[in-house]
Amino acid sequence: MKCPEDCPLLGSPTVFGDGPRQARILILGRNPGEEEAKHGKPFIGPAGRRLATLLDQLNLQRQEVYITNLVKCFTLRNAAPPKAAIEKCAETYLVDDR
Repeated sequence: MKCPEDCPLLGSPTVFGDGPRQARILILGRNPGEEEAKHGKPFIGPAGRRLATLLDQLNLQRQEVYITNLVKCFTLRNAAPPKAAIEKCAETYLVDDR
């Protein structure tokens, strides 16, 4: 997978989803943070630690859920992604055409 050529965040570090695509549970964040951008995996920084606690409380394993972000690209200083990036990622990655 790669970012659409007309995405305003093209060239930023990109983090795609993790977990079984047919999982019954989807965890959806806003966009990857700095740790996620460094390692290419969603929810491994501070939000990932909170998610791990929540999953543990629900007796779920990370491998049982699909974890991704609405916007796949990192934004400096964890800024809110531009509306155009949100729209582009939503139409490219969040469409369920089963």
